[in-house]
Amino acid sequence: MGFRLDSEARVLIASFVPSPAGTNIDDMAMQCELTATNHVQVGNKKRGHIVGGRVQAMLSITAKILGSPSRVATQLEIGVNPEAQKQAQELARNRDGKENRLLELSKLLAFAAANPGRVSPEMIERARATAASLSAEIQSLPMRKRSSRARSSCRKMPGSSRSKPCTKA
Repeated sequence: MGFRLDSEARVLIASFVPSPAGTNIDDMAMQCELTATNHVQVGNKKRGHIVGGRVQAMLSITAKILGSPSRVATQLEIGVNPEAQKQAQELARNRDGKENRLLELSKLLAFAAANPGRVSPEMIERARATAASLSAEIQSLPMRKRSSRARSSCRKMPGSSRSKPCTKA
């Protein structure tokens, strides 16, 4: 193939390999997390097995055998930009943190309303100001979007000697 690779290896076991362009593994990848903006290729001249772990690539994932009959979960994500996904996850964590803080403040304000005199007026005012500020920050954050990426999972089907074919989720 005529694409540029950033990382090459013969065998990878339990490794994390981020690659801006592509990854080439000559023999096999077991329980690895491989991310590439373009291509992941496993198996030039050797076996070409991807067993377990997670593989993400924007353009292609190439291997001779995906998954294993030994019930090891193998996740493949094609059409995913790993950097964009990482940023989206960070934004979601940030939004979740702010929403949790707002929830805690609303509990405090509800307690103060139900029990007058138990919470100082200064604390109530600070809680209201902080809640208003957090609400404005949450409103300014982008909403979560469901991505239209292709996800697949390969694993051995219970009670069978055959592997489940890779399916889109």
